[in-house]
Amino acid sequence: MQAPLIEIKRSPPNFNPNPTDPIGFGVIAKLDLSHGESVGEAYFDVEPVFPCFALFIDSSNALILQPREAAIRQSPTPRVPSGRDAQPQGADQDLEGAYVRIGIAKFLRTQSQREQEPLHSPEAGLTRRPFGPIRPEDEKVVVTVV
Repeated sequence: MQAPLIEIKRSPPNFNPNPTDPIGFGVIAKLDLSHGESVGEAYFDVEPVFPCFALFIDSSNALILQPREAAIRQSPTPRVPSGRDAQPQGADQDLEGAYVRIGIAKFLRTQSQREQEPLHSPEAGLTRRPFGPIRPEDEKVVVTVV
């Protein structure tokens, strides 16, 4: 998959989201981007794990990934592949730099994006703008998810 991959950070404990922002029951997280800070929610499959990364599948939605090596180290009982899942000898080398999915996340536009291109303005009415912080010109990387 080729998409923007950005490190997720836990928001400070004293962070209070704007009540008008569509944020619910996930772990509040943030991204530091070249065009500002984006706040969002991370929904982890098991428990929150930092550091982790957001692989964006569109402008606001992302898979939460952790480097495969870190996921293996943190696992209390590493899974030993068998049968259909068994890999041929040396296949592990092909997975160097691979990531494991540990959740999903959704991020909001940065403050500068909101100011430059509001979703609603008296002059233009309701406009179609991406809800997330990722722009078409943001760098994309090729990632292997296992």
